[in-house]
Amino acid sequence: MKKLIFIPVFLIVLAAGYGAADAYRDRTAPTVTVFSIPSTYGELTVPISAFAATDNAGVTGYLVTQTSTQPRASASGWTRTPTASYTFSSAGAKTLYAWAKDAAGNVSTSKSASVTITLGSTGGAGSGGGAGGGTGSGTTGISGIVLDIVTGSAISGAAISDGTNSTTTGSNGGYTLNEAAGSYTLTISKSGYLTTYQAAAVTSGLTTTVNWALTKSYGTQKIPAAGMNYVILAWNDLGMHCDQNDYSYFMVLPPFNTLHAQVFQRGGEGASVVTSGITVSYSFPKKTNSALHTNFWDYAPQYGYSVPTNVGITGTPLAGNMTVDAKSLGWEAVGIPITPYDDDGTWDPYGTAVITVKDSSGNVLQTTNVVAPVSTEMMCSNCHGDGTANQQAAQLSILQAHDAYNGTKLASDQAAGKVHSCSECHSENALGAPGKVGVESLSLAMHNFHKDKMNTTAASAATTPGCYNCHPGPKTQCLRGIMFRAGKTCTDCHGDMYGMTASLQSGRQPWLQEPQCGGCHGADHAENANTLYRNSVIMNAPEGMSGKIYCEACHNGPHAELTTANPADPVISQRFQGDNYWIWSCTVCHSGQTQRQMHSGSGTATSGGSFSD
Repeated sequence: MKKLIFIPVFLIVLAAGYGAADAYRDRTAPTVTVFSIPSTYGELTVPISAFAATDNAGVTGYLVTQTSTQPRASASGWTRTPTASYTFSSAGAKTLYAWAKDAAGNVSTSKSASVTITLGSTGGAGSGGGAGGGTGSGTTGISGIVLDIVTGSAISGAAISDGTNSTTTGSNGGYTLNEAAGSYTLTISKSGYLTTYQAAAVTSGLTTTVNWALTKSYGTQKIPAAGMNYVILAWNDLGMHCDQNDYSYFMVLPPFNTLHAQVFQRGGEGASVVTSGITVSYSFPKKTNSALHTNFWDYAPQYGYSVPTNVGITGTPLAGNMTVDAKSLGWEAVGIPITPYDDDGTWDPYGTAVITVKDSSGNVLQTTNVVAPVSTEMMCSNCHGDGTANQQAAQLSILQAHDAYNGTKLASDQAAGKVHSCSECHSENALGAPGKVGVESLSLAMHNFHKDKMNTTAASAATTPGCYNCHPGPKTQCLRGIMFRAGKTCTDCHGDMYGMTASLQSGRQPWLQEPQCGGCHGADHAENANTLYRNSVIMNAPEGMSGKIYCEACHNGPHAELTTANPADPVISQRFQGDNYWIWSCTVCHSGQTQRQMHSGSGTATSGGSFSD
């Protein structure tokens, strides 16, 4: 068995751009800058109008309590994003205390706010043109708060319209639109920020909460690509791939990562996508030998994969040439077997690939770097094993539990040297494995069985959000894209574990049917019909570019949509566009081009800082 390298649990979250050594030097606690709730309210669940904090290295947790005693950083209840409401057990005069913590475990002093709850009364109005809190029983409408996506501070004076009524936000960022039941597309605009849209459904007698996190306008910098002949837009398809450190007990997923790239030869109105006459190669300078950190190839034949060491299950090596994809629009390398460890053992779930484009004579036309994220942080030891980070004890515990509940003999097989893949019985669309008839898919089995068991240990109860008990993870923080920065959580798109279970039991196919961008952002930003976001191309682009550019080429992979909370992600936009945003500038690929609004087939010229894309 290969020697496994285990990373101590005190390593700091990489998504914050923060190293383990810094944890010992950082003694600066965060500061809660904004915290407000309505002064009066008519229900026990009171909306939090605004909650924001700052820190020298980054805020990693938010907590609201009814006690003024400072909580520990390890206390339960911390959330990665500010909570939108607080539920009291009784009416009367109440005070809440808001706290923030950082990756080093420093906890802020509190900021307090008070509310008087009188059941059945209407909620209190906020300052200025918007309403600061929710509405009382029987009111129909839309309300929420508006914050700056970077600072978390409230934005006043933002104009919000649902096509019928309009209002502006008050000094606390709050607003309310009294509106009849129905479906609406809301527009919000504020000088210095990008105009943004959200879809909202209103139910009679209820108030729909729509919160906003606005992004500063862009478009004033010089575009670096303007002096280049070729541009590479590259991305990882999923935003995060999962892997295991040890395959000596069972296999959930093999080492597997996929990179995509599109190569553009810059020109005027006729910039072209290049798929012939060139070679496109990839390599990982810090990850040249995955066998140093995984024993997958020792057990691969038992799992049905007879591949050489450091070659993935699709026959793709750690370095090589990409091939033209099925749509003949770009290049891909499918199934690269990288791990979250560099060759020297450094934990690096956001490892960098180098993409190189050469002409037929071997001359380098362009190079760039792109993140290929992968993590082994599945956190099973939170509930399984001996209560420590001992992964082998956790894996044996899982086999024993499976045997006890299902009458299998996985543990005895493993002791005899025979190991099994979950996909032998449970269908797994990520691997194209059909499983066995009558057996739940792996996704359904995991969510269904565990949906009521996530708070059975102190470690699992303290891991927030709960999805990080199985998906990478408190250190990895794979949910890091612009929707996360805007305050959205896993459950906003996927539902909680009960919702996931229900959707799968109703026939949803895991990996093949996912939440749709158009459901919240409208038809202009919708995926192609019957196509996942990661496979969709823009169809409402100006100047003949429709059907040629992948959505991910400009926006990055799901859960990592630009602009992200991880400084490793925006290497492409920094190199060719000069900022951390999604690819919004026509000049990245075109020369002598008047700026267009990308999601608009009309090709109407607009100023660089007023797009909504």
